[in-house]
Amino acid sequence: MMKRCILLAYMAFAIALPYACGQSVEYYFNQGLAKHSQKDYGGAIADFTRAIELNPGNSVAYHCRGLSRLEAKDYKGAIKDFDKAISINPGYEPSYFYRALAKHNQGDYGNAVRDFTKALEFDAQKTETYFRRGASRHQLRDYRGAIADFDRVIADDGQRVEAFVSQAQSRYAMSDFHGAIFDLDAALNLDASNVDAFYLRGMAKIRAGKLYDGCDDLRQADLLGHPETKNLIRDYCNLPEPQK
Repeated sequence: MMKRCILLAYMAFAIALPYACGQSVEYYFNQGLAKHSQKDYGGAIADFTRAIELNPGNSVAYHCRGLSRLEAKDYKGAIKDFDKAISINPGYEPSYFYRALAKHNQGDYGNAVRDFTKALEFDAQKTETYFRRGASRHQLRDYRGAIADFDRVIADDGQRVEAFVSQAQSRYAMSDFHGAIFDLDAALNLDASNVDAFYLRGMAKIRAGKLYDGCDDLRQADLLGHPETKNLIRDYCNLPEPQK
């Protein structure tokens, strides 16, 4: 995420900043980038703040400080920074995308969907935005919308295991257990040790009436360390062996 900041920074400094203050702003900005890359988010925020004080009109510094605040889980502060970056440069898609992430992490799923949708107006080919919007839509119980977004991700990248698992979660929530099983089969073909896929496929099979097969999946999920399977196995799977 910081690569965008670095590229934009040099463009902004080369084009927009007077040389007299540019050296100082560039120094603090570069310090902020370095500290962010070292996961010193507090230090990065302090340096980006100093760069902003020297040039309050630089949208890039607000955007990058927002990224550091996002990593530090200061979602409210991150949103304020992305708000400011957008007010200065309303045509910069990543500020909408990352503001949406912050809103999602705050539980503000409706506004997250709106920001992801706005980001897609600038870049309709960005697969990650569809995936993230799908996650927010799922939280809003807009399962059909979520499935449409995850389906777009899968169409763009058929190797993305988490997209199949996420789509299966939305199908499961709609009681489309056979559809969920189909997605989870695909996920496990790509990643044969995906614990979440085994767990969810086990539950979907049980709900679809395939009790023995579902219990086999729950046992596999338990072997892989899923924390919720032991009680489910006790409740559903203490069964005699099926007759041959």
